[in-house]
Amino acid sequence: MLIINNQDQEKLLSMPDCIEALESGYRQLASGDAVYRPRIDVYANTSHPEARFYRWGSMEGALADPPVFAIRTKSDLLYWVDRGDVHTEEKFCVRPGLFCGLIQLYSTANGEPLAILNDGFVQHARVAGTACLAAKYLARTEASTLGIFGSGGMARSHALGFCAIRPIRKINIYSPTRENREKFAQEIAAKVNIEGEACASPERVVETADILAACTDSVLPVIKKQHLRPGLHVSTVLPSELEHGIFDSFDVVIRHLDQRAQRYIMPRIEEEYRRLSKPKLADFQYLYSDKPEEYSTLADLVAGRSPTRTNDSQITFFDNVPGSGIQFAAVANLIYEKAKEKGLGREIPTEWFLQDIRD
Repeated sequence: MLIINNQDQEKLLSMPDCIEALESGYRQLASGDAVYRPRIDVYANTSHPEARFYRWGSMEGALADPPVFAIRTKSDLLYWVDRGDVHTEEKFCVRPGLFCGLIQLYSTANGEPLAILNDGFVQHARVAGTACLAAKYLARTEASTLGIFGSGGMARSHALGFCAIRPIRKINIYSPTRENREKFAQEIAAKVNIEGEACASPERVVETADILAACTDSVLPVIKKQHLRPGLHVSTVLPSELEHGIFDSFDVVIRHLDQRAQRYIMPRIEEEYRRLSKPKLADFQYLYSDKPEEYSTLADLVAGRSPTRTNDSQITFFDNVPGSGIQFAAVANLIYEKAKEKGLGREIPTEWFLQDIRD
C-alpha cells in the first residue's frame, strides 16, 4: 500500500492525462459502468477560538475500468471574511494554513486498500480537469483568450488545463487583491510561456475572453449578465459565483451531475450559518429555474447525447458543482499506477489495514 503526498503527485500527473482519465470515467458513468455518491457535508459546533463551525465532507465513486473505488474525506474548521465586493469562506485544520483532506483508493477486484493520497493537488486537478473536459466539447475550437476570476491554486490548475485543450495565447486575470493577481499573472505566464495580464477589474477580464472561468471561494456572485458576450464559454466551481437570473442568457447549459450536494447542519446553528455565508441560496437549485432535470449532464455530453454548441455566437455554460467520487477514483488511480511505475510514494504494509474479526 502506498502513501502518496502532494509533491509526488505533481511530478506524476499532467493535465492532459488528467482530462483523459476523467473523460473515461464519465463515459463509464454514461454507460452504467460507474457509480458515485455526491458530496455530503456535515456541519457541527466547534470550540476552536478562531472558527465558527466544524465541517466534515465526503464523496465516493467506483469505476469498472480500472476496477477501483475511491472515497475522499476532508475535515475543516470554517470562518468567513468580508472583503467588500467579495465575501469568502475560509477554512483550516488544527491552525490556519493547514488542511486535512485524504483520498482512500481500493481495488474492487479483491477489496484491497491500494493507497492513501493527500487531496490538495488532486482536488485542484480534478476540478480543473472536469471543467476543461466540458470545455473540450463546448468552447469554440479557436478560443485563444482565457479569462480567470481568482488567483489561487484552483486558478492555476484551470489555466494549465485550458491551455492543454485550446490554443490559448493570453490569460486575463482578476482577483480583489492586486498583489495576488499580479503575482499569479507573472507565474502562470512563465509556466505556460504565454502572455498574462493582471486586470484591475472584472470587466477588463471579459472584454476579449473566449473562455471565462470563475475559480474563487466567494459566496457572492462574481459572474454577472453584463460580463457575457457572444461566443463565450463559462465555467464555475461554486454555484454562488453566478448572478441570480443569469441562466436565461446561456444558450447551452451542462450540469456536472444530476444530483446536488447534501448538507446536514445542526438546527441551532443553521440560521447563523446562513447569515455568515450570506447565501440567497438555500440549496442552489434556483440556478436551474423550476426544472433542473431539463439540463443535460457531463456524462450525457461526452456520450454524445446532449445539446452542444452549434455556432460560434452561442454562449455556453458548464456548472462544475458538486464534486464526485468518480473524479477521485479516475485521477487517484492514475497517480497510483504512475507512482508504482516511477517508484514514488511511501510504501507501508497492507496488513496494517486488514483484520480477522468480522464486523
